[in-house]
Amino acid sequence: MFFGSSAGLITIYKTDYNSKKYCDIDVVGDKLCLYGHTAQVSLLHVCKPFSIFVSASQDGMCIIWDLNRLSYVQSIECDKGKPVVALTVSDTLGDIAFASETDIGSRLHLYTINAKPVTALSCPEVICCLTYSTAPEGRSVNTIVGGLDNGVIRFWSSWDLMTIRDIKIGSPRRVTSLTFSYDCQQLFALTSGRTRGQGHDSQVVMWEKQGSVRTRPPNFVTYADSRVPTRSGIIIV
Repeated sequence: MFFGSSAGLITIYKTDYNSKKYCDIDVVGDKLCLYGHTAQVSLLHVCKPFSIFVSASQDGMCIIWDLNRLSYVQSIECDKGKPVVALTVSDTLGDIAFASETDIGSRLHLYTINAKPVTALSCPEVICCLTYSTAPEGRSVNTIVGGLDNGVIRFWSSWDLMTIRDIKIGSPRRVTSLTFSYDCQQLFALTSGRTRGQGHDSQVVMWEKQGSVRTRPPNFVTYADSRVPTRSGIIIV
């Protein structure tokens, strides 16, 4: 397990599965601390295919770490002083995409696994989350998908950040999380908005490839604060 702290420290715990525990997790051995950030760590993303993980902080710094040795590799620093608000790493290329906060909207950056800049673009909307598609390279062009604060899901080319298309959910709901299914045939989005007199209301929406045939419905498990009343459900479009 990886934890980022407000002091810039990353703490790592080795764990084992233990069905006898309420959380099914058993901490094994001593914790390991990694030092590199000087501001609050806001985001962490693990990329197992390339044996790296990337952390981002509120001062605009991203750090690439070696997942096997749990050691520092390289830093990426741009838009100094601007918080990083979204982060993702490609499982097929190792490229790193992240969005930093600007005075108006966000700025999306694309870097190689070796911390070399590829391109960047400004987005007038606030980018709340990012994810990569994982279709086989050579037979397809993968996309970077971003969830915006106005309820739009935007697709950019993973090569040059050219905008491919937008998906509009309908009512303006903040898109807070995105992920593809393992075979990239479905895209799941978590949205949140305010409902009159009921506080925050969240929905999970799923898109799938047109004409795809499912032998069974997708397995959907919710993890929510038990102190907050929730209505579990999934909308398929």
